[in-house]
Amino acid sequence: MAMESTPRQALRHTELTDAPRGPVFVHSSFRTASTWVWSKFRGDPRCLAYCEIFHEQLASCTGPQIAALHDGGWNSHHPSAAPYFLEFLPLLEPEGGVKLYGPEMAFERFLPAGGVAGTLSNAEVAYVRALIDHAEGCGRIPILTDTRTLGRAGALKQAFGGTSVVIYRNIFHQWGSYSAQAAGGNGYFLETVNATLRACRHDPFIRQVDDFFHDRTTSEEDERSFLAFAALHLYLYALALPSADLVLDVNRLARDPGAAEDARQRLKDLTGLPLDFSDCRLAFEGSLFATRSPVAFRDTVQQFVKLIGAHVADIRVLAQVERMRDEMLEEWERCEFYAARTRGLLSGRAARLAAERDRRQADIDTLHADIDILHAEQKVVRSENEALRQNLCETQHELGAARDALDGERRRRAGVEAEMERLRDQAGALGRRNAKLERRGLNGLKRLWRH
Repeated sequence: MAMESTPRQALRHTELTDAPRGPVFVHSSFRTASTWVWSKFRGDPRCLAYCEIFHEQLASCTGPQIAALHDGGWNSHHPSAAPYFLEFLPLLEPEGGVKLYGPEMAFERFLPAGGVAGTLSNAEVAYVRALIDHAEGCGRIPILTDTRTLGRAGALKQAFGGTSVVIYRNIFHQWGSYSAQAAGGNGYFLETVNATLRACRHDPFIRQVDDFFHDRTTSEEDERSFLAFAALHLYLYALALPSADLVLDVNRLARDPGAAEDARQRLKDLTGLPLDFSDCRLAFEGSLFATRSPVAFRDTVQQFVKLIGAHVADIRVLAQVERMRDEMLEEWERCEFYAARTRGLLSGRAARLAAERDRRQADIDTLHADIDILHAEQKVVRSENEALRQNLCETQHELGAARDALDGERRRRAGVEAEMERLRDQAGALGRRNAKLERRGLNGLKRLWRH
C-alpha cells in the first residue's frame, strides 16, 4: 500500500527532482565578487550554499561567533545578507568548530600534497563528504564555495564529480581591492599571498615564485609584492581551468548584459539553476605601487607566463592564461596613464607630510625626554621632601620630648620652691617660738635673780 507523503517529503522530492543531485563547487580567489556569486546560489530555495568551506575560522567558531561574522562587521563591499557561516550551525561541535574540519585545510592543503595531479587528503574527503551529505539530507543542492580551492579544484572534481564553476576577475582589479583593504588597515588579503606561497613550496613553480620574490614586503606599495601576487594567480587559474565546467568572468558580467544572460543559461544547463547575474557591478579601487621600470615590469610578467606554460598541457588553457595576462597588463597601463602623475604628486606630498610627521615626532620625543628628566627631578625632590618631612617629624618629636621634660623640670622646681617656702615658714615659726621661749626664760631668770 502506498504511503501518503508528508509536506516535507514532498518538498524534498520536488526540489531534488527539479535539479541534479550532484554538488556544485564554486572556486575563486579573494576579492573576486565570489561572495556576490555565493549569495546568488544562497538566494535559490533549492540550494544550501556553504560560504568558504575551508575558511580557517571554521576550526574554532561557535554559534555567537558565527552570528557576529557578517558583511556589516567590516568594510566588505558585500551584499547585505545573513551571517556568512549560518549554514554551518547544524555542523558545529559542542565545544566549537565545524565537525571534521581541520585548520590545516585552509592553506597547508591549498595544493594537494602530491602536487598538481595529487588527490585530496582523507580528512578533506571526509569533511567535504559530510557537507554534501548534510545538504542533500536537507533536500537541497550542495553549493560549496571557497577562495582557497583554485589549487585543488581538479582534486575536488576527481573526488566528488559535480559541477565546477571558476570565478575570474581581472587580476589587476583584484589587486586594487587587496590594496584598498590594506590601505584601510586590513592586511589579511595581502597576507594570504605569502601564506599560499609558503604553504605550497612543494610545487616547483610556486617555489620559484616564492624564491624569486623573496625580498617582497607585505605592502600595497611594493611592486614585487604585486608581481608575486600576479604570477601566483595566473598559475592558480592555469591549475583550475582544466576542471571548470563554467568560468564566470565577472568583469564581462558587469559590462555586457549578453554575457550575463549566457552565464545564466549555461549554469541552468549544467545545474538546473537559472541564476540572474545581470546586476553585477564592479568598481576599481586603485593601485598604489610604482614600477621601477615599466619595460622590466611587463617583461617580468611575460617571462613568468612562459614558465607557467611548461606546466600546462592544454593549449586552450594556456591561451586563457595569456588572455588574463593581457587583460591585467592592459588595466595596469590604463591605471598608469590616468594615475601615475597623480600618484607621483601624492607621493611627493606624502613624503613631505612624512617628513613633517617625523619632525614633529622628533619634537615629541624631545618633549618626552624633557618630561622624563622632569619626572626624575621630581622624584629626587619628592625624595628630598620626604627626607625633610621625616627629619621634621623627628625634630618635632624631639621638641615634644624636650617640652615634656622642661614642663616636668618646671613642675619639679615649683615643688622644690613650694617645699622651700614651707620650710621657711616652719623656720620662721620655730624662730618665733624660740624667741618666745627665750623671753620666758629670761623673765624667769630675772625673777630668780631678784629673789
